[in-house]
Amino acid sequence: MDNISISAQLAMTMMAHDDERVKRIFSESIGALTKKYLDSSCGYCMEDLPLVAAALKIAANSLMAIMPEAGRKFADKIAGSTETIVVDVGGLMRQREEGDAGEEKV
Repeated sequence: MDNISISAQLAMTMMAHDDERVKRIFSESIGALTKKYLDSSCGYCMEDLPLVAAALKIAANSLMAIMPEAGRKFADKIAGSTETIVVDVGGLMRQREEGDAGEEKV
């Protein structure tokens, strides 16, 4: 189902009444999307993270503005029912430094 949008996967799974798979699709997709944006944030200095967070909020607000009402409600419902994702920033920074060190050796 990789070529099918997340929303379509959710709709088909909901119609099949497969609640466990619905939960798995939600958690995996939200986790993957969040990780993607957080990974890109690791390229910035810690002092710049407020700017990064502000830019992400602005981008999210821009996306919300162009969505139909049903999409905005759905996004709000997802965000409202999603727990905060805890990120080991120190671990991410170490991974980045290790990656940078590995690139220098090549």
